[in-house]
Amino acid sequence: HKEDLQRVKAENKHIKAENKNRPAGDKIDFIEEPKEMRIIDMDTTPEKRNEILGDIDQSPHSLLICWDELPSLFKQFGRYNTNSEMEDMMTLYDNRHYIVSRKGDGTILIDNPVLSVSGTIQTGAIKLTFAREGMLINGFNPRWLFVSPDNTTIPMKEKKRTNPDAENWWQDFIIGRINKMQERLAPLQMTDDALDLYIDWCNQMRSVSNTLDENDIRQQYQAAVFSKMEIQCARWALISHFLSDSIDSDVIGIQEMDYSIKCMEYFKATALKVLNLLTKCEPNGGSHPLVHSSQQGSSQFTPDSSQFTGTEKRIIEAYNKAKEDGTPIRQLADILGFSSTRYIYNVLRKYGITALKK
Repeated sequence: HKEDLQRVKAENKHIKAENKNRPAGDKIDFIEEPKEMRIIDMDTTPEKRNEILGDIDQSPHSLLICWDELPSLFKQFGRYNTNSEMEDMMTLYDNRHYIVSRKGDGTILIDNPVLSVSGTIQTGAIKLTFAREGMLINGFNPRWLFVSPDNTTIPMKEKKRTNPDAENWWQDFIIGRINKMQERLAPLQMTDDALDLYIDWCNQMRSVSNTLDENDIRQQYQAAVFSKMEIQCARWALISHFLSDSIDSDVIGIQEMDYSIKCMEYFKATALKVLNLLTKCEPNGGSHPLVHSSQQGSSQFTPDSSQFTGTEKRIIEAYNKAKEDGTPIRQLADILGFSSTRYIYNVLRKYGITALKK
């Protein structure tokens, strides 16, 4: 891209000089500067991400964002605008038609977006990162695939040398795969036996989901994970196809589907490991703040009080009492001295509390 850009700039400089000696009706048109193709990005703002996804010359509506430390990504939420960045990312994950309309920026249309996010996180930071802002109940967490090793023993260092050709081989392999994907015009289909295997696996999970308790947040979290795994499994089979020796085939076979299902079984297990980290009991023996206290015999929802400001604590305590008494939110706002209900709803939403507008 840099070489092309330098060449075009040099040619435009030559055209500019030549146009000085040409009459007004005989000017030479400048060459449009090439746009950089972007399929991988790192630290990026939501606005830049949407710009890349929406410009077909920069990216075929698909982008991989890599973060060395995922908590840094989550700190971006709400930093640049008041819109819900988390909800935007969930929409992009679901591959839904996405339109961004911002004052001064015009309208960005993203058709069939594919956004992937990859990164690392320390075990101790998982709770602070993935157990806030209602993430246990809004469907955000189940969209992630977690890799968590059971054996964390650090191996001893050995004297090894890397093959100097390995990097070039890997680069050629990946670029070759990308080119193959771009050459394909028709969508891939599953073979009948691959589709049967996929349907059977999905139905096994749905059978389990149908037995889960709707009032138990842990079980509903598990059901949400199962639901998203169906989507992830199909996508994983697609990735496996393009990384396999069958890349030139027009169909996804049973071997690729079987491999994808085995990977999903691993991701299901790690999702439950993460859930245990998010909902483990506090040192004082109390329930995790984001678990329904109905498990303790109450219908209230009790967030982590250690995160409250004084006003937030007063609002949530008053809301819990108002809910028991049947007091409308509008009346609660008057009692607390607020001119509108907006701030109350914002506080409840911040801690994952669903309130009916009355």
